[in-house]
Amino acid sequence: MSETDEFDNFLKNGFEKEKNDITDDGFTEKVISGLPSDRILINRKFILYFSGALSAFIFYISNGYKSLLLSIIDILSNGFHSIRPSLISFFVVLVFISVAIIISRIEHDEDLI
Repeated sequence: MSETDEFDNFLKNGFEKEKNDITDDGFTEKVISGLPSDRILINRKFILYFSGALSAFIFYISNGYKSLLLSIIDILSNGFHSIRPSLISFFVVLVFISVAIIISRIEHDEDLI
């Protein structure tokens, strides 16, 4: 029984938090002053919105919406007739869904960029 008690004390002492208080001496202020300001975040968001708008504009000018719409119609019509959708239609829809998910994730998780 005494071996278990000694081992329990060893585990308790091993997993206790250390109580070492270290003086700051202005270190926190130096680190915080070295962090990027909000201006950089605004520039990053501007780049994200600008690239999204530019992509949408190029997509509209190149008539990409027509190929996307035709692909969706092709997939739905083939699905209603129990025929497998074509690989090109599936790929086009998959690319646009993936881009939408990536953009929303980048917007949500600002740590990704």
